[in-house]
This record gives sequence, structure tokens and C-alpha cells, in this order.
Amino acid sequence: MEPVKEGEIGELYVGGEGLAIEYLNNKTLTDQRFITYRLPDNKEIRLYKTGDLCRRNEDGNYDFVSRVDHQVKINGFRIETAEIEICLKKHNLIADAVVLMKQTNTTKKIVAYVVSKNSTQKATHAEISCTIENTIDKNELNKFIAKWLPSYMIPSKTVEVSKIPINVNGKIDREALNKLETAADLNRKVEHLVGVEEDIRVLCESILLIKIDHVNDNFIQLGGESLSIAQLLYHLSQTYQVDIPINYFYNEPTLSTIFKFFDHPDTDQIKLIEQRINLVNESFSNLQTIDVTASDSVDALIKIRSGKGNPLFIAPGMGGNAFSFIDFANKIYTDQPIYVFQYPFNKEGRFLTESIAELAVLFTRNIRKIQPRGDYQLLGYSFGGRLVFEIAHLLELDHENVSFLGLIDSEHIDKERLMHKHRLRYEMKIFKMLSFRLKIKYLNKRILATVINFIKARVTPSSRAKHIQYMADNELRLEFFKIWRTFDPDYNVNCDVYLFKAMNEDPLTIVYYIKQLFPDLYISNNLNGKLHITEIICSHTDLFNMPRLNILTAKINQIISQKSNI
Repeated sequence: MEPVKEGEIGELYVGGEGLAIEYLNNKTLTDQRFITYRLPDNKEIRLYKTGDLCRRNEDGNYDFVSRVDHQVKINGFRIETAEIEICLKKHNLIADAVVLMKQTNTTKKIVAYVVSKNSTQKATHAEISCTIENTIDKNELNKFIAKWLPSYMIPSKTVEVSKIPINVNGKIDREALNKLETAADLNRKVEHLVGVEEDIRVLCESILLIKIDHVNDNFIQLGGESLSIAQLLYHLSQTYQVDIPINYFYNEPTLSTIFKFFDHPDTDQIKLIEQRINLVNESFSNLQTIDVTASDSVDALIKIRSGKGNPLFIAPGMGGNAFSFIDFANKIYTDQPIYVFQYPFNKEGRFLTESIAELAVLFTRNIRKIQPRGDYQLLGYSFGGRLVFEIAHLLELDHENVSFLGLIDSEHIDKERLMHKHRLRYEMKIFKMLSFRLKIKYLNKRILATVINFIKARVTPSSRAKHIQYMADNELRLEFFKIWRTFDPDYNVNCDVYLFKAMNEDPLTIVYYIKQLFPDLYISNNLNGKLHITEIICSHTDLFNMPRLNILTAKINQIISQKSNI
């Protein structure tokens, strides 16, 4: 109720001769929204409280910013539902979205209602009703949102509808959406939660203190805490004699993941992989030397699938391990064993090597224990791509043939880059090469947005807390970067290279602009063979999620099959 300066955000009140008299037959709402305001000259005028947050520009126009009643507070965080709606609409499958806050007893939750671009129905003022559809992967959508927004702003539930219902006044019919969500809940519970599955749901809710409506609801996104999840897995072990590896469970903390371990054919495989990882990690921790390449006894490969052909050796990305490739391995239909590298860390979480070259020596020795002679098949994701490139070089120096060298979104190196020494110089080089359109995007997205995010992290408590948590989680990643930066090949490999490249990067990252300028990601600089590029429309982190994983494995199946028939 205090005037704001020009350009500042305030709530809009309107008055004048065109003002309505009241809300018909609703005195309570009339008293809330129609007020008497005293002007500086003591004249009283009648105003209507719109609930719109606006600001007045120098040209006299008003910008609508948000709604007062769309700002909600959940678990101490103040949330603008409009921000979540904007984020949802960025997804390439979403045509429209509305986000509501719902409260049941003392529990508040964010519910998103989305319309797929594939929906054939269109909302008009005359049409109010809509129906529930199911064409969008809700878990994939939540992962997309997590790239843009903090975890407390990720919807607890997403309901796909044929259209956003519009009432007779041309506004969003929120009551109709609430009824649809209730119908969706009833349909889903009847379909899934019966017998032992219902008992497990009740156990999860009681330990995690959350409400679980669907087998694919993510426990962490619903508010489940890490310690409570560890307690849950212990109770499941004691009650049902089902042991779920916590590292595996954190990839997909849902009822669906738990149910997989009840007489599921992959359960024993997962347990064996976990046991093998633990043994390898223990052997690394017990080494008497800090140089793992000085020991011939350490077996650093995890077998995740058996077969008869030449093995496929896989190097994970930063922080990855054998669990990351279980779904991948199940989609490779060629008959061959699959091994995944386990990176050498000690008990303090430090690398036991100091360079990519040392890692390559370790894993080349391990590979040749399993397959003494070629043809070798190597595949590396991100960080692992640089590693398998180095391994291919070592094998070729020994006059061995590398029949398949695959790099999954793995950037090579520009001799002028040397990010850890000349970062600014390299950024300027990239900027000069960009087209005018990309220069504008670079300035807005990479420079301006980075500065704003840095300032927010310094002045906003919630952003600062998130930044501190990010840095704590980033210690392992920093260990990988220390090794990653040592990759500076002064050689060429002779084999063909197959690059699988993600094409939808965040414009905040320098990699977005590198991929525009250098489609080969610098790999041609060190290649005598041919470079074959497969582009997949997704981000770097989405390559191993469905449905992109199907595209990736289908192409790898095709390449390996063709080479097997030569």
C-alpha cells in the first residue's frame, strides 16, 4: 500500500469510473479486493486490488511480472510458479504448462499440468473440459527441469492433459485441473499398488515421511533425505531380504527400482557387479604405492556382461562406474563380453595416477590380460573418450589393430586451449570466430548470465547454500579435471573413430559454441583414419537416458555388426 518508484515492482491497483461495484453475492471477497485509499490531498478513492505484480516503464507502459497469489512458500522456500511454467515450456515436447500449489493437511506440493505438442486438441474459450493423456516421460521431464531449477522447485507430480481448460471468462480453469489430478491419482493407484507392492509403498512413506502416488515418483524430488533413504534400504534388507546397492538406487530412487529386485533376473547381476566394484576399490586402497601403474596385481575392469566375441571395453565419464552402463549393455545385441573401467581412487578419494597417460598404461595392461591380441573394441564417454584414445595409441604402438574406437560426446583438445593456463585467451579466440547471432547469444547467455549467477550466489542465502553444496559435491569432479587437463596428444591414431555427439547443449557452456565451430571436436587434429560423426538431439547428460539411449545403442550395434561381418 505504498507507491513504488518508476521501474520498481509493485502490486497493481486500478480505479476510476469504470470500476466494478462488487463481487456478486460474495461480500467477503468484495471486502478483500475493493479498498478505500486516501490520496495525499486527503481525498478518498475506491481501488481494486488486482493481485498483479507490475512495473511502470519510462514510456508509461506497464510490464506484467507475475501474480501475488502465484507466489507460494514450501519448506521455507519462496517459489514463483510462473518460473516453473517458463522452464517447462522450454522443453521441446511441451506446448503449454500450468503449475499449481496444492495442500493436503500439512503437506504442500507443486503440481504441473502440461500439454504435449503432439496433442491434437486445442483449448478455446468455449471448451472447458480436457482429458488426461500419457505420451510424455515424466521422469525425463523432471530431469530436464533439474538442469534449470533447484530441487525444491521440481514438481512433485506432473499430469499430462490434452489441453489447458479455459473457463467462460477466458481464464485458466484451475478447479478443473485439480479435479483432473484427483482422477489421475485414482487411476494410477488402482493400476499399480496391490499386495506386497502396497506394503512396500507404506513402508517407504513411513520412513521417508513423503507421499508416494506412483511407482515412478522420485523419492528425492518428493523430499526424501539421504539418511532416510539409507535407513529405508536397511529396512528392506531386514524385512524382505532384498539388498539394493545404494549407489545403484540413487540413480533412480523409486518404487519401480525397488520392485525390480523382487525375483528380477538382473538382481543377481547387479549384486555381483557391486561386489566386484567393492573388491577393486579395496585393492586400490590397500596398495602400498601411490603409483598404481607400478603394480601388476590390480584388476581394474568390471565385467557386466558375458559373451563369445571380442570384448567391448568401456571407459565411463567423470564419476561414472559399471552401474552407469547396465541398461546400455542390455541393449547391445552383438554376442560379446562387456567390461567397464573402474577408476583408481584411494580411501581419501584421490586419484592414484597423475595423468591420462598413466591411466592408459593401467587399463591397457588390464585389457591385455583379458584379450592378449587384437582386434580391440574401445568405447569412451566424455572423460573416458580421451582415455580410450590414449589406449588406442598404446595398442597401435604395439602393432595391434583397433577395430572399433567410439567416443561418446568426448571433446578432444585444441593446442591453443590449455584451459587451466590461458582460459581468457581461448574464450576470446572462440568469440572472434562466432557469427554475429552467436556473438549476441554468447554475451547474453555465457557472460551476462554467468555474472548474474555469481552475484546471486554471493547475496542470496538459498543460492549461496546451493553453491556451497555444489562445491562439496564437486570435489570428486575436480579430481577428474586434474587428470583430464593432462591430455595433450602429440601423436595420431591410425584407426577410424566413431564420434557420437550430443547437439543440445546449454548456451551457458563453452562447449555449446565449440560444437558450432568445430563439429569434429578437434579429433581430426590427431587422426590418420576416418572420422564418422553421429549427431543425437539431446544434451551431454541425456545420452544414456531413454529414448536417446535407444538411438545411441542402435548405431553402435550397426557399426559393430558390420565390422564383425567384414
